[in-house]
Amino acid sequence: MKQRVGIAQTLLHLPQIIVVDEPTAGLDPLERIRFRNLLARFSQEKIIIFSTHIVEDISGSCNQLAVLDHGKLLYTGTPIEMRDLALDKVWEALLPDQRFDALERDLDMITHVRVPDGIRVRFLATDPIPEAHPVTPTLEDAYLYLLRHGNEYKQSNMA
Repeated sequence: MKQRVGIAQTLLHLPQIIVVDEPTAGLDPLERIRFRNLLARFSQEKIIIFSTHIVEDISGSCNQLAVLDHGKLLYTGTPIEMRDLALDKVWEALLPDQRFDALERDLDMITHVRVPDGIRVRFLATDPIPEAHPVTPTLEDAYLYLLRHGNEYKQSNMA
């Protein structure tokens, strides 16, 4: 409720630049969507600076973004361009339990989930395991790629 009051106070004054820090944290999914849509409407006439670690908020609300890690700028550009940074670096595989146990520490894991046939693993790699197939990266995949391999990205961009 305090968060809503603070947002309402800011929006009443309609400044040219609105800075929101983790604005959807603690909101239920429906309220998050409503709030993102509200910010999108305001962004047509105002500058909205959105500070968050919730990737869904960024992908659904921002047309330009920057990724910072410990005060260092890792990326600036569009969400689509950022997602494309992870092309050919995100893989999935369905592994039997024993194979997963053997590889778990070596995989640059994004997620894993148990399914009836084994464990479905999503991971980052430039040289994937034989069982893997490439998948289309999400913005969250690209974010993890930048955080974990940001130096590699910066070096390849400087060349």
